Amino acid sequence: MFDRSKTIVKKSGKGRALELFNATFAQAIVDLGVGVEMCAPRRGNQKGTVERLVGWVKSSFFKPRKFQDEADLEAQLAAWLVEPEHRASTIAPRV
Repeated sequence: MFDRSKTIVKKSGKGRALELFNATFAQAIVDLGVGVEMCAPRRGNQKGTVERLVGWVKSSFFKPRKFQDEADLEAQLAAWLVEPEHRASTIAPRV
């Protein structure tokens, strides 16, 4: 979920509609193969759930680890995905 900054949106439509993405951003989402959802205009608070999830991944996966290379990152990620979310739970994170 993204705000409507000029680095993302060149021209907005009504509501959440968009008429034109920034060309660089559009190419990046095509290359990565990801979906994009836009906040409604002047409704940045719609991103809270996404930002909490990003913060959780940063603090529980990235901050306590160091990676030698991409293969090491992928191996640690695979192991992390089967670990419990926290000590009081036996539920592993879902991808």
